[in-house]
Amino acid sequence: MSESDQLFSAARQLLSGSFSGILSTHSLEMPGYPFGSLLPYSLGPDGWPVLLMSHLSKHTRNVEAVPQCSLTLVEKGGGDIQTLMRLTCLGDLRAAEVIDPAATERHFRYFPDSRDYYQQLNFRFYQFQPQRFYCVGGFGAARWMGADRLTYITPFRPDQELLLIREMHTRHNDPLREYLNRQSQIPALTETIEIAGIDGLGLDIRLSRELLRIPFIRPVTKAAQLDRTLVETLETTSTNRQSPG
Repeated sequence: MSESDQLFSAARQLLSGSFSGILSTHSLEMPGYPFGSLLPYSLGPDGWPVLLMSHLSKHTRNVEAVPQCSLTLVEKGGGDIQTLMRLTCLGDLRAAEVIDPAATERHFRYFPDSRDYYQQLNFRFYQFQPQRFYCVGGFGAARWMGADRLTYITPFRPDQELLLIREMHTRHNDPLREYLNRQSQIPALTETIEIAGIDGLGLDIRLSRELLRIPFIRPVTKAAQLDRTLVETLETTSTNRQSPG
């Protein structure tokens, strides 16, 4: 894989596995100034962010007036933040006139508390339609990216994803627990492991209120490949962490 392809792949994984970002909208109260809000998001069937927002929030009022906005994501990690990957997603954020019930249920798997916001507090789903991306992969590695280069549609239908989640829970609960216990940033794992979602590039886990993504070592294009790919991903990650240097 070329350096360019590696950067595109890393940018797509950052979009898939950040789960929250800084939404910058055009301020109505301070015209000409951006207004930043930290918001969670899930991915819809088209692979782009879906956000659940209150009609009372300033950022909601801002995008209702001017839908053009940006969503900024930052790689998790310590040390010098300038060495971490950053992705700025520029696009339009609009209320979903009609949203697939499967997409709402997927969002609730990632953010269980949001179900009450939606059902009781009149929150509304908004869909992000990207126009362009600017990716900074560290010092000396920055470039614009077209939305077409980051487009990714999961190979799994919503009903397939639910079935695969149940199968992965049954077959791989212990290996997943061992994998998570090996991660230096995670203490001894006692919480229940919940798989929030699966796509062809990775698997997302929810531990209490924390979301973690496990990127696959290679893309999965059909359900029959998932089981073996997950096993090899967990084994490869374990080997890499145990290798010196």
